[in-house]
Amino acid sequence: MKFPVGVIGFGIFVVGSAIFGQIRAAHLRQASEGISIDPSKKTVLRYAVWAYLVPLLGFGWAAFFAHAALSESNQVRFKIDIVVFLICLLGGIFLCYRFWTGRVTIFDGKLIYTEGGDYREVTANDVRRFSFNGLTFLVKRRSDRITRIPATFQHSEIIVAFLEQAAVDK
Repeated sequence: MKFPVGVIGFGIFVVGSAIFGQIRAAHLRQASEGISIDPSKKTVLRYAVWAYLVPLLGFGWAAFFAHAALSESNQVRFKIDIVVFLICLLGGIFLCYRFWTGRVTIFDGKLIYTEGGDYREVTANDVRRFSFNGLTFLVKRRSDRITRIPATFQHSEIIVAFLEQAAVDK
C-alpha cells in the first residue's frame, strides 16, 4: 500500500511535534527544580527568539508568492498568487504584533498573561493543577475553568516553577 507524500509528511510532523513536546516538557520540569519565586520581585517574560520563526515563515511565503505572481502569465494563477501573498503577509504582521505585545508577568502571587487584546490573570490560590505539552500550559483553576498560556516564552521554567509552587501550596 502506497501513501501519498502529503500523508507521510503530515505523519512525520505529528510524531515530531509529540516528541518535541515531551522533550521540552521534561527539560522545563528539570530546569524549574532549583527556582524559587520571590513574591516581592516583578518578573516579566517575553517570547523566545525562536518563536519569531513563525511570522518570519509567513513573510518568506509572502515573498515567494509575490515573486510567483510577478512572473505569472496566467491571470487566474496571478490572482491566486496575490491572494495567498496577502494572506501570508497579513498573517506575518498579525503574528509579529501578537508576539511583540506578548508578556507574562509574575508578581505578588499572580501570573498575568497579555498578548494583543488577550488578558488572563491566574492567582496562586486559584491554581488547582496544571499540565503542559511542551508548547502550551493548561492551568486547571478552582472554578473548573482551564486557562491556556503559551510555553514559548524566554525562561518558561520560571512559569513552571510558579505553577508547581501554586499547585503544591494547597
